[in-house]
Amino acid sequence: MARTLAIEAKDLSKTFHPRKPSKGIRQTLSDLVVPRYSDIQALRGIHMTIEYGRCVGLLGANGAGKSTLVKLMCGIQTPTSGTLSVLGERPNRRSHSFLRRLGVVFGHKSSLWWDLPVADSLDAYARIYRLDRAAYRSERAQLVECLNIGHVIDKPVRVLSLGERVKSELVASLIHRPTLVFLDEPTIGLDVAARYELREYLKQRTQSGHLTSIITSHDMNDIETCCQEVVLIDGGRVLHQGSITSLKKALGTGSSISIILPDRPFTSQDGDRLRQLHAPQSMRSITLTTSGALHIVAPDHDSQQRILADVYAFYPNSSIQVSDAPLEDAILQHFLSSETPERRSRP
Repeated sequence: MARTLAIEAKDLSKTFHPRKPSKGIRQTLSDLVVPRYSDIQALRGIHMTIEYGRCVGLLGANGAGKSTLVKLMCGIQTPTSGTLSVLGERPNRRSHSFLRRLGVVFGHKSSLWWDLPVADSLDAYARIYRLDRAAYRSERAQLVECLNIGHVIDKPVRVLSLGERVKSELVASLIHRPTLVFLDEPTIGLDVAARYELREYLKQRTQSGHLTSIITSHDMNDIETCCQEVVLIDGGRVLHQGSITSLKKALGTGSSISIILPDRPFTSQDGDRLRQLHAPQSMRSITLTTSGALHIVAPDHDSQQRILADVYAFYPNSSIQVSDAPLEDAILQHFLSSETPERRSRP
């Protein structure tokens, strides 16, 4: 494996064998003697490489296989087949050297002691990782300052707000200076200020080249702000790995058209008027905003030009702004168009 690769997966698969539910007394008694199991393939031949010093977004709908892949990379689960190398080691062996270089943050789970001050939890982790005292104090001071939690460091975790707790969790996961950190929904429930501080810190650490980050999030702002590349997973397979720009191109994000009238707000009749002129495939969506503007998403350049021509014809004094459609819109359209009973039934 090349030394520049932090993660390398080859033909990686994971199959679960949950026990089938019993129906009726006879089947229940039979299953006690000879249990029946089903096969659920969570990951199917994953091929993926991630270089050191990169911040990578892991995207996919619920049940796509993201959590299973993260658990394999953390060493919590063992692959059914294929090979997986993380930081040059096999994660499921959970060696001391591997775990020391790993950090994990789950937005909905706590790794801090609930009734202890944050500082006491950090001191405990410093002893667990056998950190040099001076280096630990320096690193803690830097993290506390960057994430702006100096005012809560001596408070019990149970009295902290969600944003303060999540930022404290991040400090605890980074206090031993890991090489690789996994962040699962790191900004869930955070206010605007807390999200900004968290994203800016992740950008700073990643740009310095000292940290490799894997972020799973349904908030596309997290992904577009922090990540240099993305991995899109669907049905247990990698559909795309590359830059956000290349993903937008592959999915065909189209363009976003915002229209404002100088003398009145748009009405539903205006939207119906434009909708009747274009086939459904030529206008991905058309909505009225609360401010009275009209928002249209066109799937491609030709559709955009036809829509703009009609807008100029009907509303010559309107103010029009055209930009790339949000990544979230394209991913949503992809998942809606590819929804299958098989994927809905997956864990």
